[in-house]
Amino acid sequence: MKKNVFLLMGFAALLLVCLSSCSKDDDDDNGNSNKGNSIVGGAWHKEDVKQMGDNTLHYYDVYNDDGTMREYLVWFDDKDNFTSSEYKDYDWKIEDIFYSIKQKDEPTFTSKINFEIKDNKFYFFSAVDNTPVLIATRVDLSSIQNYIDKATPAL
Repeated sequence: MKKNVFLLMGFAALLLVCLSSCSKDDDDDNGNSNKGNSIVGGAWHKEDVKQMGDNTLHYYDVYNDDGTMREYLVWFDDKDNFTSSEYKDYDWKIEDIFYSIKQKDEPTFTSKINFEIKDNKFYFFSAVDNTPVLIATRVDLSSIQNYIDKATPAL
């Protein structure tokens, strides 16, 4: 009988250890709702390319899973040669089906927009008619490393 009690107590102790949560970081998001959003993480090239005189401006966003994002503004000359780059820092989060962003150190998130990531495309949708208003394509971070290394803070 004692043997069965000890076996039962050992089994109960083992069950408690196996069912216990091993991580507290599920509860510590400090107001950031980016848990499990690694599909956003990485580099994206926005299709919104602007022609300004003889120069072309491309936008690249690099998302981190910690809720930070750096937007790179990359300039090319009329021969498509890289000339310069600058960056701006943002915070982002995802709640339900909405993507929100704010400039770094701003007190509140300034936009909240419906989004979707599908086939290496990042779609942002109009609140009016739900059509894509901005599309970004995933790029390899190493392909834009030169722009990142030479970037200066935007004014």
